Amino acid sequence: MFLIAGLLVGVQVLIGFLAGIFGDVGILAYFTAVALPFLVLGAFVTPGDWPREVAITMLAGATVCVGSFSIVLFLPDESGATLKLEAVPLSALSTGFVNLVLVFIAGLLLLFRRPFGPSR
Repeated sequence: MFLIAGLLVGVQVLIGFLAGIFGDVGILAYFTAVALPFLVLGAFVTPGDWPREVAITMLAGATVCVGSFSIVLFLPDESGATLKLEAVPLSALSTGFVNLVLVFIAGLLLLFRRPFGPSR
């Protein structure tokens, strides 16, 4: 479950960047709704510390997406040219950056939460 959830979180982060470029923010809510059931089901079936496992899944999926996206943007192709984003205003990418920050904050809060009971 967590493998599928991590993949879907990565796709959701990528869609956040594309939604800002193409001006369709509604699709971001759709992909968030697609990823959430897999995170919840993974949390229910895990025998371990589910908040930390959900956090690691979210952070890994978002990190893989950002790494792949940055390779596509900045790695030169066979001719030595890189993809130029000069035609895309920075405000169009703000949706993706805000979404990425929210995913990372949620993941870090789940990962570094303090238990309410005695420490193990």
